[in-house]
Amino acid sequence: MWDGRGMAGIRPVSDPEFWERMWWEAKERSPVNRRFRFTENQRIREWDERAESYADHAESDASRAGRERILRRLIQEGAVESGDSVLDIGSGPGHFALDFAERAARVVAVEPSGGMLRLLESRARRTGRGNIECVQSTWQAVEPEDLGWAGGFDLVFASMSPGISSPDELEKMIRASRRHCYLSGWSGRHWGYWGRARDELWPRIFGEEMGEFPSDILYAFGFLYAAGLRPDLWFERTSASIDVPREEAVERLASIIDSYTEVGPQERAAVEAYVDDHLSGGRFVLEGASIRAFMLWRVDLSRAST
Repeated sequence: MWDGRGMAGIRPVSDPEFWERMWWEAKERSPVNRRFRFTENQRIREWDERAESYADHAESDASRAGRERILRRLIQEGAVESGDSVLDIGSGPGHFALDFAERAARVVAVEPSGGMLRLLESRARRTGRGNIECVQSTWQAVEPEDLGWAGGFDLVFASMSPGISSPDELEKMIRASRRHCYLSGWSGRHWGYWGRARDELWPRIFGEEMGEFPSDILYAFGFLYAAGLRPDLWFERTSASIDVPREEAVERLASIIDSYTEVGPQERAAVEAYVDDHLSGGRFVLEGASIRAFMLWRVDLSRAST
């Protein structure tokens, strides 16, 4: 809303520290962050267990088409060229890393899940991609300077990676790049396939609103813009229909809630009541929508202008 202060009301866009503070405060306010109860090692073990199913899902027609759109954009913008070196942060089983390896001279995949990396290494061997180096680590634990990675990559790439969840991790991306950086994430209130269900169920379980997503792309964009990096930003709106048997929906939502509190009889009853509110012919049916955001920027142009 216009507040009568004119341009003075938007001066913080030129102050990176303002956006850094906003981002940290959003994380601190977030009920999702406050209630999350698993350790980093527990999360990594979960990804190990989900590696096969995640890789299978990423082979769906929709996932393939999404990757192809991103790759076309990167190639069009000159972000991936023959002879380049690419750093893939949170590579998972390596769908993007394998694609990059077709064009780039060197690809380094950083991924904390050993299960994910084993799939990537197996697929690299099968396809003859010998130019992929796997590093098992969280991005938080990586220091580019210690590994000789400072300014070492033509493209530093992070696709929907939980490893980029604060200004610190974003700055490390920039330090590792000599030309391009790419980051994608969620925009808006709902994130993920079950986002609407989680959002609506949350107050029934916790008696509070779930709030905004603490790593909304807004914070990274604001920080980069204020720092003079001027990223290209584009969005992709997707709609999805959940249509699964009642018990499958109950177990899936109970698993989501279990990340934030132990699911006892009271919590399970709330989950079942929510699912029953959305039954059609004995199946849980729900329309959901989410927005993915994509950013691509050059670090070399900013450095040249300073």
